[in-house]
Amino acid sequence: MPWSSSNRRARFNKGWYKKRKQILDRDHHVCQWPVEDGNGFPAGICGRPARAVDHRRHDMAHDDDRDSNLWSLCDWHHNIKTQMESAEGKRKRARRNRERAYYDHPAFK
Repeated sequence: MPWSSSNRRARFNKGWYKKRKQILDRDHHVCQWPVEDGNGFPAGICGRPARAVDHRRHDMAHDDDRDSNLWSLCDWHHNIKTQMESAEGKRKRARRNRERAYYDHPAFK
């Protein structure tokens, strides 16, 4: 399960389920992920049935649940976005660990 290592459920803001339904209704239950044509130019949105509501911009400190920061996504694009965010988090953690190990060297003490 993709949520197995996430603390997102515990961080849901009060009224999230109502907000989720509102955003799905606003977007007509259609995935809003932007797609490109064969030449790399914008060609509209995915348009597949959406079941997930996600944050466009992700902030680990808090969740910005303003309507302008929420969009409906199909399962495929929600998984892609989650994987990209997870990979970025792993890169940041690895970078911090390398820096910590570097500055833990006796020469810096």
